[in-house]
Amino acid sequence: MKRAQHLKLAQWSLALFLIDFFFFLLTSLYLGGDALTGHVEDGRFFLNDHGIANEASETIFRFSQMLELSVLALFIVAIVSHFTLPRDLQQGLRAQAVKRSYFILLMMFISGLAFIGLQRVFNLHYHY
Repeated sequence: MKRAQHLKLAQWSLALFLIDFFFFLLTSLYLGGDALTGHVEDGRFFLNDHGIANEASETIFRFSQMLELSVLALFIVAIVSHFTLPRDLQQGLRAQAVKRSYFILLMMFISGLAFIGLQRVFNLHYHY
């Protein structure tokens, strides 16, 4: 892959990941939960939000699952494309932009883990 193409891929993958991640957050807030922590019980589909299960249609449940998978896939592409940039691109004029994108990726990763972790903790707390 050419250097310019690699840099474009890194920039676009980060931008798409950020957009998709925020869309996931807004969607889970709007729907009242997400399928990651939700469950299926007797053919009924439930989205979970901090221990509160909200029933949803199968279509909404599957949409939430696919959205979560797209966030994960774009995150992996963004991480791999950024960490495989050639050294001279990292050390050149774009070094500051690359460092900022590393910082943004790290913060998104930490906030994503915190978001998932908090949901897991609250779900464990509310399951009796």
